[in-house]
Amino acid sequence: MRILTTPSLAGEFEQMWKTLSAGKPAQMSTAWLRSQHGRIADTHRYHFLVDDDGCEALAAAACMIIDRNQTDVSFRLDSQLLAKGAGEQSTLASHLGDSIGRTYVCAIGSAHLPGVVAKDHLPKGALSHLISHLESEAVANGAQAIAFFNFEESRWPELEAAFTETDYFKAVFAGETLLRLQGVDGFSGYLERLPRQRRRTVRHEIRIFSEQGMELSSDAIEHLTTEAEDLIVAHQERYGWTNVRGRIRNRIERTQEFFPGMEFLFARDATRELVGIMGLVAEPGGGSTAAIYGSRRNGAFVYFNMFYYERIRRALIRGCNELRFGTQTYRAKVARGCEVRPLHTFFKVFGDCRGMTELVAHRNQMEMDSWQNDQEAT
Repeated sequence: MRILTTPSLAGEFEQMWKTLSAGKPAQMSTAWLRSQHGRIADTHRYHFLVDDDGCEALAAAACMIIDRNQTDVSFRLDSQLLAKGAGEQSTLASHLGDSIGRTYVCAIGSAHLPGVVAKDHLPKGALSHLISHLESEAVANGAQAIAFFNFEESRWPELEAAFTETDYFKAVFAGETLLRLQGVDGFSGYLERLPRQRRRTVRHEIRIFSEQGMELSSDAIEHLTTEAEDLIVAHQERYGWTNVRGRIRNRIERTQEFFPGMEFLFARDATRELVGIMGLVAEPGGGSTAAIYGSRRNGAFVYFNMFYYERIRRALIRGCNELRFGTQTYRAKVARGCEVRPLHTFFKVFGDCRGMTELVAHRNQMEMDSWQNDQEAT
């Protein structure tokens, strides 16, 4: 086995990734990776583990170099470890910034999925060989740490074993929310699975949406209007984001370039004013991922009707067994039938990591306690 490395997905490398990612979520596709290239990090590397002849790809890893000055903190290890006040009770907090600076990150931008794809059956030690190579790449690129983000429990047993054997820390920075739909008979069947009070809430939100004259329509379009862009920007700003417009415009342009003709849902009120928009990327198995979203608060529960109920209806019609709703806002998602699964980040610090075990344990507990509190409150 040997490893090939490329700074971009093109030619034979694009085809190898397509083969390895076939049937996997859309956010693991070459189209998605290319749409994210250069958005979060300036430097990307794609590593392919191939057989001795170089004819067959066995596994691959999408990596990027994340520096301490990154404004997007999604993959900044120091920021994630100290999130939710975890560092306040750790002796590591005072020198964490010096211990973890540049990080070699294996992940996929704007997704909560691992940056690794692989064949179902691999030669013994294949993934350990890939990890060892990535560690060498990290050191060669001046990284002080290496991190593998967003692994669901028990999905990668060989990889987890390799991490354990080589002294990686195992952190939980987020949870994926999943709605199980297998065996559900239509939207009414989905409602019947909810506890009575939650079922009443959903029906109330759907009724108000209808009574206020809201209408949903869908279309495959090539370009969004200024009105749609303004709505998405206002939605982001409402949740505390700053310097939004340039970032949103970039995301819209990238998404439409690599997913041409993608389906958009539009919500308009009784006066035909646009109050909600959602761009959907189709998933294998009949589901969808909301790649672009924005709504205006008007008392008609536009967000819930678009982001949850319409996606659920469409997924059920298409025979989808499981729908992903992403991280954060756990209370709203659990109240609508989702379960929260931990997403594990495996990382190694090449320098001083005194107190790291305590910090990781504390951070993990805080994260999972927050989910528990949200579930108990619903």
